[in-house]
Amino acid sequence: MTKDVEIIFEKLQKKEKARSFDSIEYALFLTFDINDLCAQYFSYLNKTEIRNNFIKHILERIERRGERLPENFIEKLLREFYIAEGRRRISLGTSIKIFGSGLNKAQRLKFIKYQLLSPAVLDRKRAFSLIDAAAIKDVESMLWEAWKKYSDSHCLEVLSKYGSLSFLSNHFLQIWNAPNIKFRVKNDVLKRVAVDDFSKVEFLKKDAPVSFLSASIAANRSVDDEFALSVVHSVNKINELGYFFWCLGKLGKKELLLKLLDNIDSIENQIPIETWEPEFYRF
Repeated sequence: MTKDVEIIFEKLQKKEKARSFDSIEYALFLTFDINDLCAQYFSYLNKTEIRNNFIKHILERIERRGERLPENFIEKLLREFYIAEGRRRISLGTSIKIFGSGLNKAQRLKFIKYQLLSPAVLDRKRAFSLIDAAAIKDVESMLWEAWKKYSDSHCLEVLSKYGSLSFLSNHFLQIWNAPNIKFRVKNDVLKRVAVDDFSKVEFLKKDAPVSFLSASIAANRSVDDEFALSVVHSVNKINELGYFFWCLGKLGKKELLLKLLDNIDSIENQIPIETWEPEFYRF
């Protein structure tokens, strides 16, 4: 039927100004089987709208009808990607991300490793999208190398989610002290390391008391009231104050929270008002 599909699309293009064009195009797509869709996909790589329709309908066949991708489709996607340039390469790379679940382990690792150390951000993003718990052990060191080479914080985001506990524990100090890394990412690593080896995060009790509370919660460790109450003096941002309160709540420090509530005005007065706060514009 492949030839028929070509003829149908040739006819469609001649009628693209018809008022009901979208409807009849959609209806015709419904008549194609997944083999025809996959075979014809490559002919429309440079036509974004049509290409996206092919992708949508291929996914629909997989997700709703339970159909399987033809074995040669992924192979051809990868083969074409490795030799493609420019927009064609971008289109193929996007499709590989979308159909990533169809790659076997060897194909997935080759695709990831091919791009992970690339100077191009888009290449690395494609690699990140296919890294999961199964693949991480084979690319952990490459992610670290890519982060050191390009300061790409996405490398650490992937490691924070999938990295092995031993790897994160061994590199925790470097991650924690790294500039321009989102607090969320550092905190995710912190919590995983705290559960694995609390001694690695003990220094935070002095250096970053609020984060030490977070680590204690993750590791299910108690914190004495005197220390918990003292942490408020290290807070210098309103969001951090909110997180501090959350930590006390998770630690079950009801009486401390009530004590702090009685002094909330004086506590907040010690914290600079930031430009995003409504209070900033009242003065």
